[in-house]
Amino acid sequence: MKKKMGAFILCFALLGAGCVFAEEEKTSPEVDPAATQMTEAYPSPDAILPPVPVPPEKGIQDVAAFQKYAEEVDLYVKACQHYIDGATNGANAIIEARNKAVKKAQEAVDVYNRFFDK
Repeated sequence: MKKKMGAFILCFALLGAGCVFAEEEKTSPEVDPAATQMTEAYPSPDAILPPVPVPPEKGIQDVAAFQKYAEEVDLYVKACQHYIDGATNGANAIIEARNKAVKKAQEAVDVYNRFFDK
């Protein structure tokens, strides 16, 4: 009985150890979430955009002040659109560079795989 119990415990221990080793094995490398090619942070809108226009105290009743406010809002929206366009262009350039790297990696893998196609 002691031999059976010892064999059972040994099998259980070996099975458990196998599971631990299998769990530790990784099929792909970990990706550093902080990995980036940018050498400095992207400028925030707060650093680039002008201050948000302040509405006139009397609202629409002060026509001259409200007209000036409307012009300031228009300029602010145009500045925001300029920032958005620049950010979009930057993002597109990053995506294009990323796609080139993906293509180069795929080309290297294709050359490697040609050795096994024979």
